[in-house]
Amino acid sequence: EIIKVVIPDKATAIDKMAFANCIHLQSLTIPASVTKIGEFAFLNCTSLDEVYYKGTSDEWDSIIISEGNSALLSANALPRVSPSGFL
Repeated sequence: EIIKVVIPDKATAIDKMAFANCIHLQSLTIPASVTKIGEFAFLNCTSLDEVYYKGTSDEWDSIIISEGNSALLSANALPRVSPSGFL
């Protein structure tokens, strides 16, 4: 059971269906280097409620988030971003 995922700092994308059906996933940390999240990467991640983003709010807004990622987008209104861009 995957409960927590920390995407490596140099990753630039989260692939299509990468974490689909990880129903126990609760916490996700995304580095500022990520610029794209593929289709259905978080499909059926019904336990996801903590999303941490290591970049700024503007950087988060520029990420291309493909369809089928409502679990990611509804985990919290906006991922927890620190004012300096570092957690």
